Amino acid sequence: MGASRVLKNQVELDALNAHATAENILLAHYRQAGSQLGNRAIEQEQLLHDLKAAEEQIICSTSTNGRKARIGDALDQGAFSM
Repeated sequence: MGASRVLKNQVELDALNAHATAENILLAHYRQAGSQLGNRAIEQEQLLHDLKAAEEQIICSTSTNGRKARIGDALDQGAFSM
C-alpha cells in the first residue's frame, strides 16, 4: 500500500470519527430533550389533576352555598313553620 493510500485512509478515518462524535453529541442532546419533555408531561398531568380537583371543590362549595342560601330564603319567607 502506498503512502498516499495510507494518508487517504487516515483522512477518511478521521472524518468518520469526527462524524461519529458529532452524532453522539446530537444523540445525547435528543435524549436530554426527550427526558425534559417526559418530565414536563408528568408535571402537566399533575397540574391537570389538581385543576380538576379544584374545580370539583368549587362546584361542591357553590352547590352547598346555593343550598344554604335557598334554605335561608325559605326561612326568611316563613316556608318552615316551627
